[in-house]
Amino acid sequence: MNNRQIGSLLAVALGLATNDAAAAPTTFTGIGGNNTSITAGTANAAMSAFLAAIGGANNGSGAGPFTNGFRTINWDGVADADATPNLLPANHFNSTSPRGVMLLTPGTGVAVSASTASGLPLRFGDINAGYSSNFGVFSPQRLFAPIDSNLVQVYFYQPGTNLPATVRGFGAIFNDVKLTNTTSMRCFGIDGADLGTFFVPVGSSGQSEFLGLLFATTDPLIGHVVVTLGTNALGASTNESASIDLVVMDDISYAEPLADLIFADGFD
Repeated sequence: MNNRQIGSLLAVALGLATNDAAAAPTTFTGIGGNNTSITAGTANAAMSAFLAAIGGANNGSGAGPFTNGFRTINWDGVADADATPNLLPANHFNSTSPRGVMLLTPGTGVAVSASTASGLPLRFGDINAGYSSNFGVFSPQRLFAPIDSNLVQVYFYQPGTNLPATVRGFGAIFNDVKLTNTTSMRCFGIDGADLGTFFVPVGSSGQSEFLGLLFATTDPLIGHVVVTLGTNALGASTNESASIDLVVMDDISYAEPLADLIFADGFD
């Protein structure tokens, strides 16, 4: 972990980050449906509009660098060896499948839920048997969550390199958001400037929700995003209630990460 990541983790843990550079991105929101839904207002319709606004092609895991387009991660291509019951390597999506992100958490690590082929309970039912029926899926069949924390940090790099990068936009599918103003995406510039906190819309039990943020070219760009999932971390004895909202993630999408060479020096 480099100094950029350690400093940001401490800022989140201690609540020291300041709201010193708030911007006003265009937001895209949708609730319900799955990855084939085209009805206006659904999560997939909102994500499709978000990607269209970014423009260009889906660059997949191509090495690039590309000057435009976007990247997506749906978790379903993760091998069983890197999924539950094992933790996902933090740099999986900048090495094994280079898409320019590093995934960190103040908890034990980050995890992708099991597949049918593994023989393990789906949708984090290995953690708590009730979760298999509690959570739905947007793009079958895997989900994503931090372990022993409800925070996950998404850092951007020029795909396949250690060069810190920025993106114009970031969006994610969430599942089972039921409490207002709890699940959020907090964006930071590459210099640590706070670009604002944005809350995910509320759905109903097992529904998918989408929030996408697209900053103007004249706005500060995103260096990393801190995602807060509900009110509590997943746990063997942690179940939803009137005051506890457990949330996981499905697909994420973001504009092509572009290296910021000014900040590249000093980061391993």
